[in-house]
Amino acid sequence: MQREFITIDADRQRQITYLTSELLKATHRFNLRGAIEFIRERIKSRSSSSTSHSSPISTSVIDKPMQMLLNDHEFYHELSQAALLNQIVFNDIQRSMMGLYHSLSKYFHSQQTCENIVIDARLLASSEQFVIGILFKRFNIPSIYIDKDDPYAQIGFINQSQRTEVIQKTLCPTWDQTLIFSNVELYGEPNEIYHDPPYVLIELFDKDEYGLPDFLGRVQCSPIVRLIPDEINPISKLKWFQVKRGKDNAGELLAAFELFLLPEIDNEKKMPPYPSKRSSLFIVPDLIRPELVRTGIEILCWGVRNMKSFMLSDIDCPQVTFEVGGQQVESTIIKNAKKTPNFDKPLLFLDVMLPKDDLYAPAMNIKVKDHRSFGRKPIVGFHIIKSLELFRCDPTAPSLTLIQAAKCIQSHTITSTNNFVIPMSKKKKKKHRNEHSHSSKVKIVLTNETSDFTNNEIETKIVDKKTMRKRVKQFLKKCKSPVIKPESKLEKIQKAILKDHQQHYQSVLVNQVTIVEEDIDWWSKYYASKGEFNKCGTYIQKGYETLTIYSHPLELYEFYEGFNDFCRTFELSRGKTKFEEENEILGEFKGFFKVYPLPENSNESLPRRIMENFPSNNLEECLVRVYIIRGIDLQAKDSSGKSDPYIEIQLGKIKIDNRDEKISNTINPVFGKMFEIKTIIPLAKDLIIRIKDWDLITSDDIIGQTTIDLENRLLSKYRATCGLPLHYNLTGSNQWRDNILPRKILYDVCKRNNLPLPELLDDHSIKIGNTTFRLEDFEQEKNLTIHVGEEEERLALYILHKLRLCPEHIETRPLFNSFQPFIEQGRLELFVDIFPKSQGPPGPPFIITPRKSKPYVLRCIIWNTSDVILQETSITGEKMSDIYVKGWLTGIEDDLQKTDVHYRSMDGEGNFNWRFVYDFSFFPAERCISINKKEYFWSYDATEFKVPPVLNLQIWDNDKFSRDDFLGALTLDLNRLYKPAKDSDVCTLDIVNDQLSNYVSIFEIKRLKGWWPCIDLQSGKPQLTGKIELELEILTEKEAIERPAGRGREQPNQHPKLELPQRPETSFLWFTSPYLTFKNIIWKKSKWYLVIIFFLICFIIFLLLFLWSMPKAILSHLLRTFK
Repeated sequence: MQREFITIDADRQRQITYLTSELLKATHRFNLRGAIEFIRERIKSRSSSSTSHSSPISTSVIDKPMQMLLNDHEFYHELSQAALLNQIVFNDIQRSMMGLYHSLSKYFHSQQTCENIVIDARLLASSEQFVIGILFKRFNIPSIYIDKDDPYAQIGFINQSQRTEVIQKTLCPTWDQTLIFSNVELYGEPNEIYHDPPYVLIELFDKDEYGLPDFLGRVQCSPIVRLIPDEINPISKLKWFQVKRGKDNAGELLAAFELFLLPEIDNEKKMPPYPSKRSSLFIVPDLIRPELVRTGIEILCWGVRNMKSFMLSDIDCPQVTFEVGGQQVESTIIKNAKKTPNFDKPLLFLDVMLPKDDLYAPAMNIKVKDHRSFGRKPIVGFHIIKSLELFRCDPTAPSLTLIQAAKCIQSHTITSTNNFVIPMSKKKKKKHRNEHSHSSKVKIVLTNETSDFTNNEIETKIVDKKTMRKRVKQFLKKCKSPVIKPESKLEKIQKAILKDHQQHYQSVLVNQVTIVEEDIDWWSKYYASKGEFNKCGTYIQKGYETLTIYSHPLELYEFYEGFNDFCRTFELSRGKTKFEEENEILGEFKGFFKVYPLPENSNESLPRRIMENFPSNNLEECLVRVYIIRGIDLQAKDSSGKSDPYIEIQLGKIKIDNRDEKISNTINPVFGKMFEIKTIIPLAKDLIIRIKDWDLITSDDIIGQTTIDLENRLLSKYRATCGLPLHYNLTGSNQWRDNILPRKILYDVCKRNNLPLPELLDDHSIKIGNTTFRLEDFEQEKNLTIHVGEEEERLALYILHKLRLCPEHIETRPLFNSFQPFIEQGRLELFVDIFPKSQGPPGPPFIITPRKSKPYVLRCIIWNTSDVILQETSITGEKMSDIYVKGWLTGIEDDLQKTDVHYRSMDGEGNFNWRFVYDFSFFPAERCISINKKEYFWSYDATEFKVPPVLNLQIWDNDKFSRDDFLGALTLDLNRLYKPAKDSDVCTLDIVNDQLSNYVSIFEIKRLKGWWPCIDLQSGKPQLTGKIELELEILTEKEAIERPAGRGREQPNQHPKLELPQRPETSFLWFTSPYLTFKNIIWKKSKWYLVIIFFLICFIIFLLLFLWSMPKAILSHLLRTFK
């Protein structure tokens, strides 16, 4: 595929911003002389015969062929445009082109041979590199670049040095060579050298045809010292030594080293014989050489993923090379990785000699190179698998992982025959007993027939195509529309179930197809699965199914093998440069390996390939549903210790979020959000789920993210695309949502895993191999609901669960971010459904929208109090209390309400006829109140709190010139109300005793009236301090509008109408009513004393007046007498 450098289209502008010279700088070497001679001959003579490479080369400054090329106006314009776009001075380009041979003559004449001259591109000036690149592109010169790795080892010991042979074009050389250092003189005693021998230094180099070799790494090794040449112990063994380049690991070296003490006298024991030779080189001795066995390696070269750019250019045409044990095999070339990242021929095979002991086995090298213009093939990434032990298998073993795990079918051995296609008939078939199954016209490709192995004897079952076609048609019979007609099978099932469960389904119509239960939703299933039965309503009582909640990612469940059972993901490293601290990950390679021994005799037939039966590697358009349930312990990003989290989903180039639906001030958000995305797998396979923190001014912070490989789940044999529910339901909140019915899933699973194909014996029986499954064995002790579907579908679903496929689940995934990559930032509960478009439309999605609170109104009428303790003493010496009642709902303390005051209660009795009205939002299923309020006055958004519905009532004694006195309290949980007493005489503390009292819910009975005791716990023990008569009524918002009522005795005073309380005459405030105070308090209590005092005062006044006027009267009388 040729890359265009000279283009000014807007769509390609990004590809022409790099320097053309970088194309040559990226390579090691290129064949300069052959290319230049080819160009000159094409321009000058255009003859069929080309100039010999051994002919003399012109060194004139002005090269006529190049002058002719510059006179071409089209090429001149092309060259000038390329120079402008690549920011190179055109005069330098023209000068370099006109004197091309002159400027390169030093390289030509420095070569003593007449062969093609190989030049390092970095030795050329940028203008020269640019000219050569333009010429190569113009004349379409292929295969001019050479990519070689020619390693050899330099071994030094004391003052001697030797080197191995050069192994061409490999990163994993196998030298199989013994180097012998003769007559090495060491100073010291033999015993000292035995315990502390000198080191052997091995340095690895890459030989270059030009310049000095490249240093690859070095390692120091300690040899085994043998003071007696022919001694056996210790036995020499090959060992792996870590090769270092500076502080970094640069590979491993497999070697062994021996140091022999030469005998001083000839008659002493002689040295061991030299090993055998290969040509002029000694090979590794047989005692040390590992035993090699013929090994077959099946390679599933599936594709490449997430490939980054290399040298400022995209990787468009990758090819993968596998190298192990000196053998290598190459995959096909992907023509356009952006459109089709899978290889068209994914199966490769290597027949190689490998050590029997895995310790000595060489590594598998995976190299990815990109086929680019000018014939360049740079290596863009590599991966090294140090050991293939993980991929070893037995090709003769049966592929029955699922069945063996389920332990329900006897051991089989599966053989394959020729493939044949069985098309489904398009004609309408006769109605079967089960006419409401769901299937479409499909073409089934049967790749396997079965042969059962029992008692170590082979019993081959020969099934002709006609019989097999009939079985498949019977099992995958055409299913009709799911619309249920009167007296259908589902209706009959529902009728039968209704007879046994009338207490649960009394209001459900039998002929109703869509059954809606208001108190049951998806969250009921969620809380029932978590064991929080107080939030699931009647879900458990109705016998509905639950789901599996994993405390870890789904792929980490041990049985699922990370969903790498079909292919694994290998990260491709670009390698480390002196400017980089770590290897950069360039992309990923998808593939798998199967390693098994082959017959030593090459004439024997090879075993059947294991990975022949693989799914289609074409692009698959899928609908992905991402259900985000809730976050757990997210990292706080705000100064308040909370966050404002929201979700961002990225799949390929698609990015969606719910920023407008952020949840404020929480680290445990309940998202309840479903995202639906259409994608093409594997073009976009990595689903990235981010949790971000909403910020008003600054940019939003990433709390954490998690990545899910959708392709692995799509290809896995455990069918992680859509979890299987426990029961097959056609209606209700657990309605079947997969786009394939259980029977078709069972057929596909058996076919995919080389299992015997299932046979439908009747509506209640399915046979797989030698095992027959019956519906009654699974539903013996189960209470079916009215939502269940057909028998054969239910049975197929039960079998699928026996095969341990992925169940309906919720996984908990940890969140990480790049700032703290190894610290968990919280967890996320979610599940993902993948529906391939080729399998039909999916079922309805789950509605996981968080439960919304419903407005309710609580009306509490305070009728009377009785036996309230008398806290104060009146001026007349009587015990009394000024009683009033106040109340509030927990969490809504701002809405505190009080009754009026019943003054001067002499016997603890209070009359109020007062109504408290509380408006609140309530979650019926969770039985809690929703409260939205700001935690702090500076908070931007309100925070939602959930608290139980608790009514708090307290009796107080009113004081005008001091603090009110607390008399008693009553706390009522509206979900668990103590049953009240009908009369105050029987109202005791036993009513609020948790062990003796019975509970009722005001939300169920709607209205309740009676007497409850008020208690005081200040002394440590509950004391009865009063009794209160209440009437509680709960109403929905609609009911409250239809039956309005005001607070206290305000208008509208109705439902019921509250009259003024009939209080005694003594109930008043003394200093606001002096007359009533005198009349009802003083006079009534001390009237005789007051009368006596009055007459006494009158008498005293009369006496005083008498005494005051008596002398004057007497004197006047005497004077008158004397006159």
